[in-house]
Amino acid sequence: MDEKYTPYNHKGTKIHGVEPKHRGTPATKRGLSNQQVCIITAIQRFGHTIARTLNYGKPSSIDLLRFGECLESKSFVMLDGSNSNNELLESKNCTKKVLISHESYDKFNHLNTVNSFHKLIEEELKNIRE
Repeated sequence: MDEKYTPYNHKGTKIHGVEPKHRGTPATKRGLSNQQVCIITAIQRFGHTIARTLNYGKPSSIDLLRFGECLESKSFVMLDGSNSNNELLESKNCTKKVLISHESYDKFNHLNTVNSFHKLIEEELKNIRE
């Protein structure tokens, strides 16, 4: 389970009060901000994939609890070092394993599956934006 942040885009839509952004122009705010959409992803190793856009910027615990409606209770979840998922995992009575860096990866415990899915999302969004 992991989050992906991507700059939002209003391609083909004029919105009153919003300046147009040209291709390749970076966001005006550094780091996580309300100029990026959060996509949270959960993938079963040999099964289903759930990807939801939650909000702009870092998701709140309420947003994550809404995402948790798709998560089965008593699941085993591998995630990165972020603490934002703790309340969700406790409410679902899930077991978690935190993988802080690539040094903690092994043949079975890794986030490569979800990171590969994030790469597919990036490629699709790149095709849409061009």
